[in-house]
Amino acid sequence: MKLTRFEMLRKSAHAATYNMVLQLFLKMISFVLNMIVIRLASKDMLGVVNIRLYLLYTTVLFLGTEAFDNASLSKIEGKTWRQVINLMWLTVPLTWLLSCICIVIWLYVWKVPDPDVIPNYYIGVISYAMAAVIATLARPHFTVAVSNFFVGLRVGAVAVGESFKVLMAVILLWLKPELGIICFAVGQIIGETLYITTYYTFFWIYINTGDEVDKSFAFQSTRDFFPKWSETKPFLNERMAMLTRSVFRQSLLKILLTEGEKYVMTIFGVLSLADQGVYGIVNNLGSMIPRFVFQPVEESGRVFFSQLLLRGKKFFEQPKDEAVLAYQVLRHLLRAMLMIGSIILVFGNNYAFLLLDLYGGEHISEGSGPYILNGFCVYVLILAINGIMECFHFALMNIAETDSYNKKMLLFSVVSLVSTLLIPQYFGGAGFIIANILTMCTRIFYSLLFIREFYHGTEYKPLKALIPSIPFCISLIISSLIMKLSESFFCCDQGLLFRLVHIGIGGLSLLAVIGVIYFTETDLSDFVLKHYRKTKSEKREAEEDKKREEDKKME
Repeated sequence: MKLTRFEMLRKSAHAATYNMVLQLFLKMISFVLNMIVIRLASKDMLGVVNIRLYLLYTTVLFLGTEAFDNASLSKIEGKTWRQVINLMWLTVPLTWLLSCICIVIWLYVWKVPDPDVIPNYYIGVISYAMAAVIATLARPHFTVAVSNFFVGLRVGAVAVGESFKVLMAVILLWLKPELGIICFAVGQIIGETLYITTYYTFFWIYINTGDEVDKSFAFQSTRDFFPKWSETKPFLNERMAMLTRSVFRQSLLKILLTEGEKYVMTIFGVLSLADQGVYGIVNNLGSMIPRFVFQPVEESGRVFFSQLLLRGKKFFEQPKDEAVLAYQVLRHLLRAMLMIGSIILVFGNNYAFLLLDLYGGEHISEGSGPYILNGFCVYVLILAINGIMECFHFALMNIAETDSYNKKMLLFSVVSLVSTLLIPQYFGGAGFIIANILTMCTRIFYSLLFIREFYHGTEYKPLKALIPSIPFCISLIISSLIMKLSESFFCCDQGLLFRLVHIGIGGLSLLAVIGVIYFTETDLSDFVLKHYRKTKSEKREAEEDKKREEDKKME
């Protein structure tokens, strides 16, 4: 189905918004269940699950799917849906091979935990590796859902899988705590199975119910979701396959950058299992906002820029209307992410201790936990900016530029490895956050150069959006001072009532900051309203055209 650029923008915005709403519901459930898990499992157990086993799962799944996702969603002339499906099914044997390699490394190359402290570790390793393979069985369906903006399906599948994964772990830890890591392993397998079942069930119902399948939908049968040879087209699109190979090399370096601190913890044992458990808890808590807000926006932005712009072309080589629209979207996204990240930085630093105390109790809020979370608030701001810049950057790179960027990522990897080895020796768990910030800043620097070069010689300067307004800065400074005073008077050892007062003061401060944004950032609101009305008008015209066609058929 060919979408106009404004319809594409509307669907991308709708996708991001709907995604965030459903993510909020999911995170509320996950937050409560994880609070129970933290109180049922030991710090050592949480360290193994949240660091080592989750690292295994993300390594296999990321390396097995990231390159294929990028290639399949890119705007490539001549590609067909049959070739996209064929390509995405290659993720299954690849993740199977990767899981076997990782199982050997995790069990026989790297040091395993003491079996008296962490029994059944080998079962956990095998289960988490197999869970990653199970997840790829729905990767073709995931790609179709992303391309067709089936946001409810994507988030619903994750919600079902994640909720039952944690729920099963809670039930087993409550009833059979002696099973230890098996509780988490069973939950992981069940969660991934329900995840893929949700995709298969949705598309079976979507295609097989109703009077007629939407003719604009490329799949008229559930068999179309499986690989098949074509009589007129090659099994794979050559350019798409070459892009996959190029991005895969990039993925090898990107996983080291994304999960570098977990590799260092696992290989070198920089932190004890208990300290890893605290770090993992704080990391999961701190990453809730990036997953809830930034990830949906980045996913929608990546799809939008990939389908709107041509890879490897500069501004003047792009269709003018599309290039200008891309500039407007990029500028406003950068502005929005800057403000959200800044708010998280200011408010998070003032409520870190209270949040950890409510989430995990004294054994988490005492010690290094609050300092790690304070550092994570800074990291969130950097993540917010980097995510938008990279989704634009990666959407425009051709194969040669991708290969060149891979070489630059070697530098990022060196910076990441050196910083994660050295800095934690002086700052403990917080040192990993500092190392991540340094690594992320180098990535931002190269994306910044790319964006500046893309718009060089034009009147468009999207990077100016990263300069915050004076009223916004003043509102954050005043709010921070008020919350510091509130914390010293009301938090956090004077009972529930004083804690509620402290939370209420923070809520009022947040409303004041939002009010400043509403009255001063008029460009952003005007842009949203303008394109909302335009796409709504286009949608109405399309519905009227469709109705006229149906009337002609009846005549």
